[in-house]
Amino acid sequence: MFPRSIFVSLSSRGFRLMQAETTHTNSYSSTASTQVVVGDDGRTLVCWHPEPEIPYELTSPLPKEEEIEQSVISALNVNDKRNVSRLEAMKEEFARQELMKLTHTTKHRWFPRPKKRFAKKTPMDRPYL
Repeated sequence: MFPRSIFVSLSSRGFRLMQAETTHTNSYSSTASTQVVVGDDGRTLVCWHPEPEIPYELTSPLPKEEEIEQSVISALNVNDKRNVSRLEAMKEEFARQELMKLTHTTKHRWFPRPKKRFAKKTPMDRPYL
């Protein structure tokens, strides 16, 4: 059974609680389709409040967000070729450290090592399977 405070609070807001066989449209709601139902045993309380329908004329489009890609290209400023050529001239480990510092990512982002490509192909134990 629900506490009495729930029933009192709902009834003070204008909801009339009905049994499960009947439903009630509340005049308190702006859409007039909100319903509150109590189950037969009194242990189940169901509230239904659909999203209100708003005319299309009253809506406005969401503002478009510009996509800013946080990658090494934006961090290094591609227009400056000296930075890119400096990274290419570095050893792989130093280039990795530089990229990690610039973009705040791990080394795996810049130098992945796919395991499937290097995996050893083992023969099948039983060829008839």
